[in-house]
Amino acid sequence: MGGFGYDRFFSFQYTRMLDSQWAIGIAGYTNTYVNRFDNDVAYLPFLSPNAFYGNLSDHNSNYKGGSFFVQRYLTDTPFFASLHLGRERHQSEESILNWETFTGTYRYEKDKVNWGPQNYAGFGLGLRYQGTSGFFLGWEGIWNWYLPYRASYSVSDLYYSDHQANMGDLIYRTYALQNRYTHPGSMFALNLVVGWAF
Repeated sequence: MGGFGYDRFFSFQYTRMLDSQWAIGIAGYTNTYVNRFDNDVAYLPFLSPNAFYGNLSDHNSNYKGGSFFVQRYLTDTPFFASLHLGRERHQSEESILNWETFTGTYRYEKDKVNWGPQNYAGFGLGLRYQGTSGFFLGWEGIWNWYLPYRASYSVSDLYYSDHQANMGDLIYRTYALQNRYTHPGSMFALNLVVGWAF
């Protein structure tokens, strides 16, 4: 049994050795990203008068998932290959204020993005070094392929400084959100595990 944690990432893993070459197990993880008061400003010198553009945002996203896996160890070595079957869910919320000084206008909105639950299959390569005391340290690189999944995008609290938001504005902002946040069909992950064998 082992796990790993850093900042807002946490994972655990339970593995049972069937014999000297085969093992099965389960793994779970959660990864949270929080960015408060992120302020990006750009200078636009080609406009007359010169202008500034910027956005102020709060962003919060979270991944949760887990998998069942089978590991095959090479004879008398700590190296192994693995197959994973898992499921993952991603949720993201963001509040954004966009502004520019050329016309003195701004836009404020709240966005929500949900992916999943999405199933995936993965192939991994790694090693697991275990001492005589039972303490072990391991890592594994996994390439995951995602099956088709559902995604939802929503925009709320949409305000413009120069006009009242209408249905066309809401549809356009939702379309922009769909193009801004796209999920790849595959992804590489690196797992680190520290634990105790008993």
